[in-house]
Amino acid sequence: MRQEIIMNIRNLVVFMIAGWIVAGSTAIAAEARKTSGFPMAVFESTTYNFPTVVDGTVIVHDFIVKNRGVADLKIEKVKTG
Repeated sequence: MRQEIIMNIRNLVVFMIAGWIVAGSTAIAAEARKTSGFPMAVFESTTYNFPTVVDGTVIVHDFIVKNRGVADLKIEKVKTG
């Protein structure tokens, strides 16, 4: 019983350290992209579930994209699913 508790605590610590490493490297990479002259597209959402409608009804949804980089963001091609 005591060994299981120690192993669970050890596993928790390992997962926490791994999470900090991943989070830190992700933040560093994002900061590097911001300052390295590249655009960085950030979407508020990437999916939208359209409601069921009568055939022929026009439905519109805006996908908001922001440029968090330092260079101009050029959207050259959009492909719908």
